[in-house]
Amino acid sequence: MTKRKNETVEEYRKRRRVEQHKYYIGVGKDRERNSKLKRAYGITLEKYDAMLELQGGHCAVCDRVVNDNGKHLHVDHDHVTGKIRGILCSQHNSTIGYCDDDPLILLRLAEYLLNASKS
Repeated sequence: MTKRKNETVEEYRKRRRVEQHKYYIGVGKDRERNSKLKRAYGITLEKYDAMLELQGGHCAVCDRVVNDNGKHLHVDHDHVTGKIRGILCSQHNSTIGYCDDDPLILLRLAEYLLNASKS
């Protein structure tokens, strides 16, 4: 983008910001997200979308389609092997993390809640 004839520097900068914003909202946002998914998990945005579609378009645990903050669901993965397990909302992804990815702790939590509700 170049400065137009009879255009002030301030007008040029404003026009440039608007154009950059349009690009980011369109192509740039998906490109950035695709790059982050590849870097962090080795998958493309298309693979993420396909995984989410296989789950019915929502968190693998609950029916949330987006997080409470309006952002995308998280890729859940094993921190030791790097293997992707599924797509989760931030609440359930964090819960697994707080339990150190240990299914026994999660089972104990479930038992605790069930027993507490009986009393």
